[in-house]
Amino acid sequence: MAQAMIDTQATEEPVWLDGASGRLFGILHRPSSYRDPSVFVLMLNSGMQNRSGPQRLYVNAARQFAEAGISVLRLDLAGVGDSLAENVETHFDGHRPGDVASAIDYVVSQFRPQALLLQGLCAGSRVAMKAAASDSRVDGVLAWSTTIFTAAQNMPQSPEEPKDRLSKAVVTRNRQRMRDFIFKFKLFRPSWWKKRLSGDKSLHGEISEFALTLLRLLQLSGTSRSKTPFFSAIDAYLDAGRKVIFVYGDHDRIPLQEFRDRFPSISPDSGDLQCYAIVNNGSHTFSSIGTQQMAIDLSMSWVDRHFGETQGNSIDSGKAHLKHE
Repeated sequence: MAQAMIDTQATEEPVWLDGASGRLFGILHRPSSYRDPSVFVLMLNSGMQNRSGPQRLYVNAARQFAEAGISVLRLDLAGVGDSLAENVETHFDGHRPGDVASAIDYVVSQFRPQALLLQGLCAGSRVAMKAAASDSRVDGVLAWSTTIFTAAQNMPQSPEEPKDRLSKAVVTRNRQRMRDFIFKFKLFRPSWWKKRLSGDKSLHGEISEFALTLLRLLQLSGTSRSKTPFFSAIDAYLDAGRKVIFVYGDHDRIPLQEFRDRFPSISPDSGDLQCYAIVNNGSHTFSSIGTQQMAIDLSMSWVDRHFGETQGNSIDSGKAHLKHE
């Protein structure tokens, strides 16, 4: 395929649309050379972070996609950013698929893309999978750092997070914590006891952490195919053979291992319609510039492989670089 020209005159403009929950706000990125886009990516914000994404990840990704000839809408879902729609849910299933469906209606009616992809990170990827499973207009999903069973410890628990069953990854982590606590650096070190008994450190806090870890280890582990809305959606999407790439940082150990345990048949080969990719040294939010770029490049390469013919030529991910403001 002929190589795409990089569009350095891509435009950005604010957009309001009517969502199922109320008015939603986003930023539209359009390549200047395309009247009606061949490929369109709808970016769904991550958790309570707005359309810019963590460390401006979504901004950087959207600009690179636009420079490569792909239109993008970075959306604030209900309760987040500048959207007027209200939503008080803050767990990783707090986003509403109905709002995504409304955004899809807007994109399809306004731009008539030949291929429409959903993208999201963490909570954004979960709602992307739910919306895509029930909407045949979605041609693919870019699922970044998808949380499978277990949320971060500082997040409210989702009603879809198993309450009586731990994943194998969490059990392994807690066993290591218990070994460290007992043998490596805690109970058998006189200096540890001295600090706590003198009041310099909280003995109560340490004991509470020990007890909580022990209690969680007593819970069952497994990778049950729970029929929550998320698992029903993702299983239906995958079973239908529809296109998706999951992107994880290798330091995001719990979600990555839970993903591998729950979906062992998904390939690490980016040539497959359904695959996953690993960002070396990547955290849950791809917090460094280098890991951001790798997540973007892996995603653009997959889009090029599976939607490049729709573009009419090859998407050039190698010449699109981060912009700093």
